[in-house]
Amino acid sequence: MLRLRESQAKNVVKRLTKRIRQQMRSKGGKEAKTRKTLGQRKEEWLKPQIAGALQEKTKTFPQAPWETTSDTPAPSRRKASERQAAEEENQGNQENQEEARQIRPKTRKSMIKERAEEEWKKRWQKGSKGRELYKLIPEPMEGNRHLYAGRTKAHSALLIQLRTGKIGFSNFLFERRVPGVWSRRCACDEGAMTVRHVLLRCPTWRVIREEELGGFQGNIKRILNSSPGATAAIRLILKTKLLDQFKATACESHAENRRSEDEGRRGSKSRSSG
Repeated sequence: MLRLRESQAKNVVKRLTKRIRQQMRSKGGKEAKTRKTLGQRKEEWLKPQIAGALQEKTKTFPQAPWETTSDTPAPSRRKASERQAAEEENQGNQENQEEARQIRPKTRKSMIKERAEEEWKKRWQKGSKGRELYKLIPEPMEGNRHLYAGRTKAHSALLIQLRTGKIGFSNFLFERRVPGVWSRRCACDEGAMTVRHVLLRCPTWRVIREEELGGFQGNIKRILNSSPGATAAIRLILKTKLLDQFKATACESHAENRRSEDEGRRGSKSRSSG
């Protein structure tokens, strides 16, 4: 008898635990179904803002009693104006609801995108990072991407380093505490070795500078924000061979120039012989 009672008690416990687990699973499933997605939360956040903007556009104020020209007494005119204002308000609310329904998700996405761009521009202006690039472009522009169009990977990488200032010159390496770099000064001993110093001031590269950057009048923004200026700056850095990782690129470009010159000479000889 005791064994039977124990087995019955175990069965009851098993049934109850099974029922409790089923109930817990069903609750979890309901919560998962009713949980809102990120898009639904964004729509709920945007609805009152869009409705408020539409109400501001279509908001009408009731006419003042002294502006009425009818001969009816003041109480009746007041009631009529209140009735008219209530009707206009109801009509405006209906129109706002219809317009809010007709707004497509694309416009809402564009509104979110515009707000994100505004926040990004504020952070770019007030931030502490990327200040060398900020001196060249205070506001982000789509035209900056065209500077890298049609360039090789090595030339694009070098242009990025020149524009951001994160390049293997002594000034940047000293700030990053690279071993073996004990000073930020240039080898000419006339200032820190920055991008501006190498491109515009360093006397060591005066001849190359006059060849490549003579037509830009020493304007760093004009050089690094225009496609011809960027090409000239890249050529200048490759000719100086200051950066070890681009020495092979400099040799390749020099070999290509020689090939083009040889081809030009052969073409001129063939024309003269013909």
